Amino acid sequence: MRDTRRSNDYFEEFLVDIEVGIKETQEALDAGNFTTPSERVNVAQRIYQLAIMRAVAHYSYGAHLGDIKRYTEAILPYRKQLTHYCDKLPVNHQIYRHAFEKLGGQIDAVGSPNINRYIYTLWWLALLQACDVAPAHIQEVLDVIGERGKDTLLDNVAIALGDNDRPISPTLYYPEIYQNLSLAFRVPSEHQPDLLNQ
Repeated sequence: MRDTRRSNDYFEEFLVDIEVGIKETQEALDAGNFTTPSERVNVAQRIYQLAIMRAVAHYSYGAHLGDIKRYTEAILPYRKQLTHYCDKLPVNHQIYRHAFEKLGGQIDAVGSPNINRYIYTLWWLALLQACDVAPAHIQEVLDVIGERGKDTLLDNVAIALGDNDRPISPTLYYPEIYQNLSLAFRVPSEHQPDLLNQ
């Protein structure tokens, strides 16, 4: 679905910038340029989010779904890399990994790091559906994201993606923003467009 609010030049420049950002940052991480465990986690988080943004940008540019699928499937290794570096944090710093992995728990959603991670996660899950990614890959994504039974919207999206025995939370992390989208999973199909528009 081509985003017509932006020009071809915008997307072409933006996609080059993202590609360079992922490549150069990953090379620096692999070369050991980041010396502390927390720096490496920060950088791994940045690369992972850039990978999601790259797939979203290709989708918005109107790329062929085959190409978008390739970029979508490339996100998971970067998310696993983030887990790897979180696992390597010192024992007394393990509590801080929630700052990189947790999606909810912020009282004020607007502009918080947690809701940014939540939005990126929703984008990733939507891309998996749009690109008809294999169920085994999707299950790996759901496993690495976690959050089972903690957020109604994430739980319903995960069930729609095939995680059939997942418990459904009665609450939302960000009801002020996502209440209508969450309700769209529970109403008859003729009412869904109105909720989505809202």
